[in-house]
Formats: sequence, C-alpha cells, structure tokens
Amino acid sequence: MKPMGSFQYELNEMFGEINQAASIIIGYNTVKPDKSLTGQNGIRLVSVNGFKSLSAFAAAVVYTRDHLIGNIIEFVSDLDLRDKRALLLQAIAFSRRLTCFTIPVTHPEGTGHSTRLRAMIFKTPSFTRNGNELTPGDEMRECLLRLTRRYAWLWQMYAEDLVQELCCFLYQVEFWPALTPAGNNTTPTHEKIPVNSNVSALAALSRLFFEHKAIALDNKSKFCRLVADKFCTPKQPCISHKSLKNHFDTPTPETIDFICAELRKMMNNSRKLAP
Repeated sequence: MKPMGSFQYELNEMFGEINQAASIIIGYNTVKPDKSLTGQNGIRLVSVNGFKSLSAFAAAVVYTRDHLIGNIIEFVSDLDLRDKRALLLQAIAFSRRLTCFTIPVTHPEGTGHSTRLRAMIFKTPSFTRNGNELTPGDEMRECLLRLTRRYAWLWQMYAEDLVQELCCFLYQVEFWPALTPAGNNTTPTHEKIPVNSNVSALAALSRLFFEHKAIALDNKSKFCRLVADKFCTPKQPCISHKSLKNHFDTPTPETIDFICAELRKMMNNSRKLAP
C-alpha cells in the first residue's frame, strides 16, 4: 500500500479545476443614483467567477464537480482495495476543504432554520470593479456578500453533495467485496503486448510519445495507466501503473542513453521501409 500522502500529486491534478473555481471572484460596478435619492453611489452585481447569472454559475459548478467525480472513479478502478480506500479518504479530505469557502449567516434563535437551508455568504472572495481588482470598503463589501448569498448557498450545497458522494463511494469500496462471493469475479482479462526491455525503458519511451504530442491524451496519470495495462515485460507480466509513472516522471540517465541508442538504430532501420 502507498503511504498516506502518496496520492497528493494525482489529487492536486484532479482537484485543480474545482480548486480554481473555489477562488471566488465577485465582479461589480457602481452606478450613480437618481438625484432625488441619496448622493451615494449604488452597487450593481456584474458576475461571480465570470458568470453573469445564477444558473450559469450553477451549471459550471455541477459540470466541474461531475468531471472530478468521473476522474476519481476512473483513477481508482485500477487500484487494489487498500489503495482505493487510501485515495478516497484523501479525496474526501480535499472535498471537505471546499465546504470552508462559505460561512453561514446567523439567524435569530427560534427561527427553526436547518443548517442546509441557512443563508450563506462567501468567506474570503476577491472583488473586481470594471475588470480591475479592487478592495471595496466594509459597507460595500457587506452589500456584495448579501447580493451573492444565493451563489454561496449553491456552492455550499454542491460541495457538501461532493463529500457525500465520495463517502458513499468509499462505503461501496469497503463493503461491496464482503457482499460479493469470490466466485462472482467477472473482471475480463486481455492479452498484453510484450516488450523486450524493462519498465524504465518502456516508461521513458512512453514519455517521449507523450511529450511529442503523438498521443491524443493530456492526462499523464491516465496515459500511464493505459500503458501499464496494455504492455508487459519479461520480468513483469503485470506492470504497476504507479511504478511506471515514477519512471515516466524521473527517467535515469542510463535509461535515457539506452533509449537514444535504440532510437538511432530505429532511424537506421527506417531506410529499409522504402520499397
């Protein structure tokens, strides 16, 4: 089993998009009031995270959350039971941090409001006016936080849903094997492509293909899982994608020299392909 914290890189990669969305940016501008009213400028909410409506903001958060869950499910599918549990526990911890970007607005005692329905405001948003970052005064800041309460409530609701979904997935991972008879394992097997080199050479060559954009994938972790799943070496009929990714990320000088020599041989042999 990988030590705790060993999935930090993969989780940082998977949570990158939603963590970026958690850096809430409230856009606003000021409008001059009618002369018959007070001389103070009025405030108009323009956007939250660039979205000019609550529905657009909600749709973006839902898409980001669903994309994240899909990536997590895809990633853990190749892990053994202990590693699945370790990764999901860490993913749940990552998700709980997302619930800390809002704070509840305190209701008077006896109103009977549940925590789920309590009005929320963003905890530490940034502000822009006419596209320029600007820190509003306390009174204006409070007004903007009130104007974005529905946005904050939606964020909190979807963040809590994410935690709950991952917890349910963890329960399935932990308890489903105990409820499934051992003879019911119908995981399909497939033939692998044997290579004459070792895992480090396979990983380095895969890195070249990846960096050269010869492979139509931009997710390193997913690419390494596919390579580990489709290939085998004389000494490792089943390659661990974690081991392959380690070699993929940090190839040794000896491996690089070996790959360069093999590529030179391939270049010489390529002349023989012409009819």
